Amino acid sequence: MKTCDYCGRQNPADAIRCHECGSIEWKRPSESNATPSSNPFFEEPEPTFISTQGNATIIHCRTPVEAALVMKKFQAADILALVPAEHSNWQRAPGATGTLPIQVSTRALTADKELHDCVTFAYDPKTRAGHPLPSVMKIIAFLLPLLFPLGVFFFMIEASSFKNQGFQKRARDWARWFAIGMAAWATIITLMVIYAQCTLKPV
Repeated sequence: MKTCDYCGRQNPADAIRCHECGSIEWKRPSESNATPSSNPFFEEPEPTFISTQGNATIIHCRTPVEAALVMKKFQAADILALVPAEHSNWQRAPGATGTLPIQVSTRALTADKELHDCVTFAYDPKTRAGHPLPSVMKIIAFLLPLLFPLGVFFFMIEASSFKNQGFQKRARDWARWFAIGMAAWATIITLMVIYAQCTLKPV
């Protein structure tokens, strides 16, 4: 059994919509038995913005603009997207809070690989966290130390941007290639200075 997050009705485990109110939002098992943690270092789990329940995939949009863009993408791909009745006026509410769930057929979404990859990449925190740094960005990170100190400033901005967007692997790769570049260019410049001193030394 699973509990509706909207009305609290108990539903069968394979239910897609609540039999009482029609909502597609379900309480997580941890929420029903949740107790405040006594650990001061306890961290809340990262919110999930995409989930699959039976034959339906649910995308939880964070803003009205974002919801409109997602709906347009599905319409362009001829994929029917549904918004629960209780959230139908959410886009027009200026003070709306929370997320707006958009439900689509999992089979239809999976069939369109490009759209599926785009949606998964944008909304699944695990997918974003494990996405590697593109080769072009690796080259840029390797060359940035040559632009010292401007290169360090640019490196810090991009590193912060990756972390804020949830690209943990990209942030690690960015830092690693920058460090490799620092070591490589420092070695090359040192060898060039030593070579120049040796060649200019009077016989």
